[in-house]
Formats: sequence, structure tokens, C-alpha cells
Amino acid sequence: MTGSFGGPGQKPGQPEPRPSNRSPENNPFRQVRPIRQATPKNDPEPGFPSPTRPIGENNLGKEASQPPTKEKGEAAAIQPGVRLVAFGIDIIVCYVIALITAYLIAVVSALIPFIGGLLELQTVMGLVFLTRDFFFAGHGFGKNLMGLKVVDATTGDPPTLLQSVLRNIILIAPFVAFQIIVTILKFVPLAWLDSAVLQLCQLICTAYILIVLPMEGYRTLTRADGLRKGDELANTQIVEAAMDFSQFLPPPKA
Repeated sequence: MTGSFGGPGQKPGQPEPRPSNRSPENNPFRQVRPIRQATPKNDPEPGFPSPTRPIGENNLGKEASQPPTKEKGEAAAIQPGVRLVAFGIDIIVCYVIALITAYLIAVVSALIPFIGGLLELQTVMGLVFLTRDFFFAGHGFGKNLMGLKVVDATTGDPPTLLQSVLRNIILIAPFVAFQIIVTILKFVPLAWLDSAVLQLCQLICTAYILIVLPMEGYRTLTRADGLRKGDELANTQIVEAAMDFSQFLPPPKA
């Protein structure tokens, strides 16, 4: 019987080893470890915005919550105390302008007598009050000092002269009507008619003051936008603005 010398490093007579099929590639019981992917260096920790992601999107792919912004032309809730101070300043300015105008009218009436009968102190003060929001591009006098102005609610432009009159006439409508009636009665020589008309006007004005003016104040205090009936009538609103006394009247349109 012929013996086998075997391969190198193998003892004589020892059988040759059989090839094993249990290599790591062929082993059905081997555990395959998942390959971990390295996290990019520019990916920040969870909860922090990534510089590679669009603005407004967080790490979870959801849009980040943004604080609500006020649309252009939206009425702002102005503090009632600020508006009250601005209103008081307007009354004082209107009275001072009326005093100066009355003095000038007294000088002119020496040459033109009927001028003094048409333009009295109360009439001038009422006219200035009606047009107060037209001056300084809607800033006026008191609102200008308090950082407010009146604008058109649709376009955001300064109010026109008509808008200023419509916005303010609801506050002094009895006063305006009374002054017009008194001026007309000066040319009517019937004393009994004057007395009856004036008493009727006083009753109507008193009822108006007791009903309409408190309603306007209530709307200013309770509404979120602060709009009163005068604003709805003139299509205006009050917004915050920087003080500007540079331009008293708007430039003429081309």
C-alpha cells in the first residue's frame, strides 16, 4: 500500500484536508453588521436650523412657525389715551387759530363790515376742526405730535379734504348746523321765528350730543381697529407714523 507523502507541512500518511465551504461569505449564520453612514459636519443637532435647508423649514421638514405680521393698510389698535391726548391738542390748536383769525377778521371788517358777521370765532374754529386731518399729509396737529396720522383705508394715501370733513363732521354736526342756522337768522327780521328755531335746534343738538358722541367714544374703546363711524363714512383709519411737520399742504397734482 503506497503511502502519501502529503503536502508541505503535513505528516506522512495524514490525509489531505478537504476544502471547507464554511467561509465567511458562505456561512448562513454569520451576522451582517449595518454600515453606519457618517453624519455630515454641516448638519447641526436636532432642533437647530440647518444652513443647507430653506429658510422657514426646521430639521423635521416642517415649516417653522413665524410670528404673524400685520398686512399693509391694516388698521392698528391705537391706545385710547394717545388718541384722547391728540384730540385735546387739536381742540387747543383750533381755538388758537380761531383767535388769530378772529383778530384778522376784526381788522378787515373795519374796511368790509359784513365780513365780521359771517366769520365769527366759533365758525372759524369749526372750519379748522373739520379740515384738521388734511394738514401735514394726514398727520394734523395733535396726531402729529403723538406719532399718528390719518390715511385712506383703501390706498394708504393721505386723506383728501373731503375725507377730512366727512370724518370730523360727525363729531360737531350739531355745532355746524347751529352756526349755519344762526347765520341765516341774522338776515331774517322775525324775532318770534328766531326764538322758535333756536329752541328747536338746541333740543336736537342736545339729543345728538347725548346719543351719537358716546357711541363714537364706545366704538373707539371697544373695537380692535379703533374705527368709529366717522372713519367708516370717510373710508379712513388711524395708523402709527413718525412726526412730520415738513409739508403743511399737499403739493398740487400735475
